[in-house]
Amino acid sequence: MENSKCSQRKEQWIWKGLVWGAFMFLTMGVLFPLVEKQPLTFSKLSFSFLHRLVFGLLYGYVLHLFTHDVTRKKVKHK
Repeated sequence: MENSKCSQRKEQWIWKGLVWGAFMFLTMGVLFPLVEKQPLTFSKLSFSFLHRLVFGLLYGYVLHLFTHDVTRKKVKHK
């Protein structure tokens, strides 16, 4: 039971990062250019998609490290 919780917690940062990256792609890569009436090309969309997903995963990993470090410090103080 404890092992499955640990593996789920490890995988959560990946999903959080992918969701964040997809959200950023939709807003910054699609919505804003449409509002500004800029043309959407395949090269711009593909670059924006890859860029947002990579940095979304980086965001999720940093968030994971930060929250893991904070929870570890709370457990030590108890």
